[in-house]
Amino acid sequence: MRITDNRYRGELDKFDLAVRLINHEARTGTIRRLTGFTEDRIRKLYGAYFKSVAGEQVRRRRGKSPRQIARFVNSTRRHTEATLLACLCRLCHAFRLTDRQRANRIDSLDDVTLGTRLCDAFETYQRLCPSPQFSFEWTWNLYHALVETRELYFSWCDTCHGPYIQDTYALDYRRCPLCEQKALFSKTACFTLPVLVPPPLLRHCPDMPDIVFSGNTIERHSALRNDPAALEIARADPTTHYVAIWRNRCLVHGTRIALLAPANVSAYTQNPEHSTFLGRLNDRSIFALAIDTDDEPSFGADASFVGLREISALLDATDAGLAAFAKAIVAWQNNHRHCGVCGSRNRVAEGGFVMTCKDLNCGHRSFPRLDPAVIVLVHNNDRALLGRQTEWPERRFSTIAGFVEPGESLEDAIRREVAEETNIKVGDTTYVASQPWPFPAALMIGFHARGMSEDIKLNDGELAEARWISRQEIASGDIILPPGISVAHHLIETWFDRYDGPTLKELNLPDPPFRSPRPVDRTEER
Repeated sequence: MRITDNRYRGELDKFDLAVRLINHEARTGTIRRLTGFTEDRIRKLYGAYFKSVAGEQVRRRRGKSPRQIARFVNSTRRHTEATLLACLCRLCHAFRLTDRQRANRIDSLDDVTLGTRLCDAFETYQRLCPSPQFSFEWTWNLYHALVETRELYFSWCDTCHGPYIQDTYALDYRRCPLCEQKALFSKTACFTLPVLVPPPLLRHCPDMPDIVFSGNTIERHSALRNDPAALEIARADPTTHYVAIWRNRCLVHGTRIALLAPANVSAYTQNPEHSTFLGRLNDRSIFALAIDTDDEPSFGADASFVGLREISALLDATDAGLAAFAKAIVAWQNNHRHCGVCGSRNRVAEGGFVMTCKDLNCGHRSFPRLDPAVIVLVHNNDRALLGRQTEWPERRFSTIAGFVEPGESLEDAIRREVAEETNIKVGDTTYVASQPWPFPAALMIGFHARGMSEDIKLNDGELAEARWISRQEIASGDIILPPGISVAHHLIETWFDRYDGPTLKELNLPDPPFRSPRPVDRTEER
């Protein structure tokens, strides 16, 4: 029987693919995986068909294929070529893209056809790049990272509207490598990749959800804090607005922060120390006004002082950020009325951002302080580690959080907090997002972390319950998640949406009232 007989067409396809793979210096394991040939048959192919002029055999490449993904994104050139290679694999139909631009294996594709299409993509890549950075083994690794492990995905550049590959566990700035470093490449090169992958093969990823208090768009103009004359002019300017704070409550009008004109607050602005220059918004100066009276001041029947917790979910991003800024700076001033060194009274300086001791022999200066806190979603593939506080109802869970202690890095704090509360060991950590938390002055710094152990034990008793919760449990609605405007919800959502199926937003799960991610025994709840 001849190998070219139609009855053995499949064997001929395998043979042709094996020859191509050997030419591309693929490893023996990769050839065996894609062709189904035994190691002995592959060895014979080397001996029979790949002799050099000197009579030496082409060296067989053994061992495991590379599985690191850092090489694809650790330089502008490699990142660009890896994006080109991924786009070529897509155009050769080595995989398909979901509506959310995740690479999926084509079910009807057998290994031989897959290998042939990967070879087609790699050979095209070699023709396009004079000095290619990647071998076929790295092409196979790229396919594996896109389709099998989902460590890479397609994103879209906001500048040139071209596709690029993105590390799943790294922050996506929505800029392709060429737009990041145009100096290394011609400016027009940035527009060549979209031609390879025209819409609708790729499209914009959905915008990240808003995180409450983090939408502060005010221009702070910190240089004006050292200009008392300019601040006095700004205080009297009729276009200036004041954000009134009374007993840690903000003055609101309906679902908007009440912005008061100087004429409305003249009774409370006689002492310049009671007003703090926040910056400028829409070409108007904005001041935080600290009102220190026993009775609640009245600014009209429709305006009232409301706690930031109660109103924050109803405010737009600009109002929420502005209210958080004003409340936090006033709370800091109230907590630093006396010098921490000698106990003398402090005076407000530099527009409200410095508290200076009045004792000339001391002169200690205090500056606004934040309490950094880590908040982390620990995941193990399609399961997430979530905890329930003692005062929460059954089925309500959130991420693990805790304050950073002196002498700790953020990563150290993550490992300690997760171990103290759940006994789980944590591996790689990736920064995701942050959230100002003015209760009284915390900054929630959000991470994803990979869980390296399974057994949960509540070591410090801070949680009533902790569980590994699957995506299926979350999708079923059996679990009550944190409010949608919290950084905790954002951490869960970005992890949940990495997988196929409806996004967390599309599931339209019920949203609980907004509140602190976890209680703390400080001046106020965080």
